[in-house]
Amino acid sequence: MSGCQESIRDRLVGEWVGQPDTAAAAAERVAKRQESQDSEKATGNGMPVQDATNKLEQTDLEGHEVTIRLQFKGDKTVHMSLGDNSEPREGHWRVLTLLPPDGAEIEITLDASEASEADDQTATKKAGEKRRFIVDFQQDGEKPGFTLVEKNSDPKFGRLYFEKKQ
Repeated sequence: MSGCQESIRDRLVGEWVGQPDTAAAAAERVAKRQESQDSEKATGNGMPVQDATNKLEQTDLEGHEVTIRLQFKGDKTVHMSLGDNSEPREGHWRVLTLLPPDGAEIEITLDASEASEADDQTATKKAGEKRRFIVDFQQDGEKPGFTLVEKNSDPKFGRLYFEKKQ
């Protein structure tokens, strides 16, 4: 494995807290990144936040208040839970492909969940379920963060923005 994959894997290890990303927050990060790049190049100002926001449509996820916790461990296990203190799901994760400039495609395989008899058939279907996601590392000020979107999902559905838990 290349050193870059190790770097992406190392950056993901830890506990992350995510919520639906909003067009305004995404535009602000884009504007800050552009402003930072422009100041490094001494070429002028970044795209105004309002202009960037107007170019992004509101997504379906933005209408929901949900918190998701992901804990990526170095042994390639992952713990996922909703902020409502629901039972956490466990699984395994791996980096599949690096995506420039600062992202990756990852795969998460969910383990079988503890389920009641009524949920037994659903749990069996979900056991071993593999899902692929696109991770795009970004920063909101000083806090490390990334957006997460399921691969091949409808962009209108939206994305989640995760910040590293301090």
